[in-house]
Amino acid sequence: MQLYNTLVNIRITDTGGNELDDMNDTVYEIHTNMTECSVHAWFTLFERILSSQGFTEETITRGALELAFKESRHPAMIDKLIKDYELNNPVSN
Repeated sequence: MQLYNTLVNIRITDTGGNELDDMNDTVYEIHTNMTECSVHAWFTLFERILSSQGFTEETITRGALELAFKESRHPAMIDKLIKDYELNNPVSN
């Protein structure tokens, strides 16, 4: 079995906000080796990036759901996912 290694480098430059006391030009760099490049690994990486930028878990989850279930997706695929993940039932009791 051959293992693959993908080096991921992401650079985020924050040029500051609207407040006078905000810091200017803050740079965040993320370097990671991904030996598993599945969709789950990528989403985990981007979840961590969004979290590091101050997004809450709920906001990140909402964004993922909006992306997954946007209107341009094929309805049959969405119906299958809803069934596969039992999304018609509440998660907590």
